[in-house]
Amino acid sequence: MTIYFKNGFYDETLGSVPEGAVAVRAEEYALLLAGQAQGGQIAADADGKPVLIPQPPTPAHELNLETMTWEIGEEQAAAYFAKQKTALANRLAEKADELKNSLLAGYPQVEIDSFYRQEKEALARQADNNAPTPMLAQIAAARGVELDVLIGKVIEKSARLAVSAGAIIGKRQQLEDKLNTIETAPGLDALEKEIEEWTLNIG
Repeated sequence: MTIYFKNGFYDETLGSVPEGAVAVRAEEYALLLAGQAQGGQIAADADGKPVLIPQPPTPAHELNLETMTWEIGEEQAAAYFAKQKTALANRLAEKADELKNSLLAGYPQVEIDSFYRQEKEALARQADNNAPTPMLAQIAAARGVELDVLIGKVIEKSARLAVSAGAIIGKRQQLEDKLNTIETAPGLDALEKEIEEWTLNIG
């Protein structure tokens, strides 16, 4: 059995071999596959022979067939770095939303949509005992609790959510400020790790 290579391996006993394919010895073939299994990449050198090379450092790198090394120009590197910063900024925003959503876990959307109105009525009633509270009055009646008790619970819950939301917003802005100062890939990697490990911890 003879193995050939041209943008992939071919076994002559299993089908036709592309024109221009080069023969590969069995021991070379085994070493190439073993290296690929360990994370290497098989590519053709200037003569079309398969060689094992490491994965490119970034998708923007291009293979130099003469040296069989990955290279990247200054403009390509700058463009790729800018793209990575944008992607990390988007991930930071997503993380903030994930933490915000965790605060609302278990609430139906209809109740979430009512939070602003509940807080508005509760604060108005707290400031003026004659202020109307149509939504809260209905909730209190259906729930079977005193209106004043419900108003106290609404104000307390609103305060907790406000503190938590403020912590999320402040931390996101702090991380964004840090992102704007980063100028190296290792710096982005470190910040990405910090973002992924970010949890909401209110003292």
